[in-house]
Amino acid sequence: MDKPEMDKLEIGSGSHPAPGHLHFDADPNAKCVEVVGNVLDGLPFDDNTFIEVRACHVLEHIIWTRGEEVLREICRVLKPGGKIDLALPNLAYVVEIWSDNVGKWKETSGPSQPLDAAKDKWEYMNHILYGTDAFMNNHKACYTFESLRKRLKRNGFKNIERGNRDSVQHLRVFATKK
Repeated sequence: MDKPEMDKLEIGSGSHPAPGHLHFDADPNAKCVEVVGNVLDGLPFDDNTFIEVRACHVLEHIIWTRGEEVLREICRVLKPGGKIDLALPNLAYVVEIWSDNVGKWKETSGPSQPLDAAKDKWEYMNHILYGTDAFMNNHKACYTFESLRKRLKRNGFKNIERGNRDSVQHLRVFATKK
């Protein structure tokens, strides 16, 4: 592919594209999509192209047996020292909700969440674990910070940090290409 004009890539931008990024999505109808493709088929960019790759709520849609393949592909297109920015559901939180019998799940569901319609913790957890029947919204993998940290480290990343500790429901993880 020709060298993109943007030096930041967003994979799976969907209906909430990040400003200042080239938008890559499997959905040709996604808002602001500029490059359509499936990350499992590889990213159509040269090695060492981007200074940042953002993939918010992408990894949980990739079958867990291929998650590391996606991380390697992201690493390939990042320049040395480039940053990865990931967000995804937090499996540790789902386990905590599962064992909670006092309704803690209600604390993270509200009018701004699609989970506000959940009638009980079972519906809430199923939404987090399995997604919905909307286009490309089936969840196929779950991670804890530690499981994701190990995968990032094995696939060319260092300086792995957890961001946004205010949200227990989701992981926000940043790392740097070695």
